[in-house]
Order: sequence, then structure tokens, then C-alpha cells
Amino acid sequence: MRKFCMVALLTTLTSIVWAGESYKIDPVHSTIMFSVKHLNIGYAYGQFTDYEGSFHYDPANGTVTKLEFKINSNSVTTQHAKRDKHLKSVDFFDVMQFPEITFMAKGVTKNDKGVYEVRGDLTLHGVTKPTTFEVEEVGSGNDPWGGFRRGFQGTAVIKRSEHDMSFLLEGVSDEVKVTIAFETVRQ
Repeated sequence: MRKFCMVALLTTLTSIVWAGESYKIDPVHSTIMFSVKHLNIGYAYGQFTDYEGSFHYDPANGTVTKLEFKINSNSVTTQHAKRDKHLKSVDFFDVMQFPEITFMAKGVTKNDKGVYEVRGDLTLHGVTKPTTFEVEEVGSGNDPWGGFRRGFQGTAVIKRSEHDMSFLLEGVSDEVKVTIAFETVRQ
């Protein structure tokens, strides 16, 4: 009887796990970018070009779980070599000491307008802080290669100073707007 209960429990857990769908970010068709105010006059933009991520989606109830992504901090680019070198230095990202930026979702809720609030821990420059992204699903469908994709776009605002990145706060804004645009592939 005990063996039967264990088998039944494992079967139930397996069916729960497989009830949803697993997705991975397609980095070729995705973007992670940021903007900061420069000298309180205009905006400067940058992006990261090397990252990966995944999540679990249950289409029956529209829930997202196990969402996480990792960014190679050395992949930061602003299309200006001298500025990129400075951003990679100890003044900003310090890519030698902190090679990775990570986000691990702790909870995802969907409001009545279909926007997901993705709450989680952002680890940047060795400091972990709670961060919320507002994300909307852009679309979904079959691709020409026989796969199925979902697209998402979202934003969050973080403060550099909360992640021990306080260099030149008088010239480069403390608030950084992060924009993600992910095309994901069902696994």
C-alpha cells in the first residue's frame, strides 16, 4: 500500500510538472537595454548582448513560474568603445569582479489588463535587491522552423546607488530604466 501511495504521488507530481510549458529566451530575437539621463539634459542608451533565460508557463491559467535570466556584464555596449571600457571598469559594472547580473523571479501576478508584475531578486554589482518588472505578452504563435514562440516586453526602474554603483551620480542619473524584449521558444 505504501509503495502504491508513493507511485501515485510521483505520478501526480509528474503530471503537474508537465501540465505547463517550458520556454527559453531566443537571444537572436531579444534585447536587454537600459537608459540613463546624462547631465540632466538628455538620455544615453546601452544594451547587453550576451544573456540567457527561461521560465515555465501554464497556458490553462496563464501563470508564469521559475522565471530567471543571467546576463554577462562584460557584454555591455553603448556603441562607443571608450564609454564601454569605462562602464566595464570598477567605476560602474566592475566586470572582472562581478561577471554576471542575475534576476530570479519570486512571484508573478497578472492584472485585469493582462500585464504581468514579475517580482524577484536582481543581483547587480554583487548586491541583491527586490525588483519588479511590468511585462506584457506581445504575441505568440508557430515559427517557420516547427517551433512555438511567445514574445514579451517589459520595464523596470532601478537605482544604481542601491547596487553600490554611485560613481558620478551628479552626471549620470541614479535611476536606470531597464527594458527587456524577449522572444522565447517552447522547449
